[in-house]
Amino acid sequence: MVQTPVSAPSDNTPTPPLAHPAKAKSTTAKSSKSTEKAAKLRKLTDAQIADYARALVTAAEAGAFPGKMIPVATWAEEMQISAYWMERIFRCSRLQKDDYDLDLDKGTDDKRPYRDERGMIMIANSAINAHNDGAPADQQFAIGQRFDVTFEPDRIILTRPR
Repeated sequence: MVQTPVSAPSDNTPTPPLAHPAKAKSTTAKSSKSTEKAAKLRKLTDAQIADYARALVTAAEAGAFPGKMIPVATWAEEMQISAYWMERIFRCSRLQKDDYDLDLDKGTDDKRPYRDERGMIMIANSAINAHNDGAPADQQFAIGQRFDVTFEPDRIILTRPR
């Protein structure tokens, strides 16, 4: 007896396509910095806005804002909300009617250069603008200008390449 190979049924039904393999999910953990930034609220309900506005008024009545200036960056960070929502909360509170104003300065009063989390040295734009105001045109710093860097034990020297 001769065996014949087994074949597919001949009922002319199309064969379904093969399923795509499942994509592998990354198992890497998020860094703590990205997790901290994600905790800041970016959407608020009307009830939450009212709660934050009450807290802002309470802080103002306690004397937290000398000169009736509310530092947006500082209070947004303290309340764990974005600066946009901080401004909206201020407008919803009665503080604007009480002659309070927003201080939109994003930094601190300390404009000295510093090393940020990425390892870059940050120099305030206001310091560069102050230099450019008093310097001749050929000695002003241009946007995108490159420098040579020399590290010494107690200072860092930026030199324009010639």
